[in-house]
Amino acid sequence: MGLPRIVAYRLFRRDHTGALHFEAFSAQPHHTRPDVARGLRAACHRLRDRVDEIDLAAMGLAA
Repeated sequence: MGLPRIVAYRLFRRDHTGALHFEAFSAQPHHTRPDVARGLRAACHRLRDRVDEIDLAAMGLAA
């Protein structure tokens, strides 16, 4: 029996200037597949929303 395995996901997205933004999610051994899917989806949405806010602010629009 080995050590518990943790899988780290790193999500990246660029804004309008080309700057890279990062969001991480770590799947723990006790997470089920649906838990991992929900966590990744939430991380993806957080990253998208954060970069969209930056892009909208640069265009002079409030989100």
